Amino acid sequence: MSLTAMGLLLACASSNHGPAVAGTSTQTMISSAQASDATIVERVANARCDREEMCSNIGPGRKYVSRNVCMEQIRGGIANDINGYNCPRGVDSDALDSCMAAIKNNDCSNFIETMRRSDRCRPAALCLK
Repeated sequence: MSLTAMGLLLACASSNHGPAVAGTSTQTMISSAQASDATIVERVANARCDREEMCSNIGPGRKYVSRNVCMEQIRGGIANDINGYNCPRGVDSDALDSCMAAIKNNDCSNFIETMRRSDRCRPAALCLK
């Protein structure tokens, strides 16, 4: 085999395995982090919409016309707060459990305003330091 052919073979081999493997690994890590964020957002949104249902705020003529509308609106707000940018080290599971308990035990009289004031569900409380 000529020296030129050997050089081309080595160049192709390193370009196919070096950066591509590193890029794939990074993409996998990012996908895992995004999946984790999505799971947390989904848990909190479900808990909040469960509470909205318990407080009779979901249905025709109510605050949320349907469960799907509730989930979409609440999910969007939570996703803006709990994500890899705001919580680069992830979410503290104990803090998340505390937030979930606060949602479950919240009074129906003014649920959303009470939750906005709740320190337990703010990104500063949920994100790992």
